[in-house]
Amino acid sequence: MAIQRLICIGNQCPPLAPEAFKLAINLLKKTLDVTTYREAVKGLANVAPNDANAVLDEEWIEQTSKTVRLKTEKLEAELKSYKNNMIKESIRVCIGFLPICYSHLYLMDWIHRQDMRTSDITTMKRVIYHPRLRRTVG
Repeated sequence: MAIQRLICIGNQCPPLAPEAFKLAINLLKKTLDVTTYREAVKGLANVAPNDANAVLDEEWIEQTSKTVRLKTEKLEAELKSYKNNMIKESIRVCIGFLPICYSHLYLMDWIHRQDMRTSDITTMKRVIYHPRLRRTVG
């Protein structure tokens, strides 16, 4: 927010522009915002072309861009992992409820086959109530 205000001051008030752009550039180097940094340097170059800060710091831009790219890739991988985990959790929940539903329909053969097939997926123990049968599954 302060950076945007400084850039606005630099664009709107010529007497304060060099100082505003310099402050914005110093603040921007503490962030990961390369685009706004380029904008601030361009503004300073227009106002005070001979200033030392009016030149882009290519090394900082490269390092920051690499850091942003790595963080983005990491976050995207985590998001994909979380999505997969949510799908797996939904499957576990459904597997937990299906035998109970089928037990109400008296389809015990189906329940037994499903329990044998999904025993590696589910980790929770559940009890199926049946008028003639009570057993622990999973």
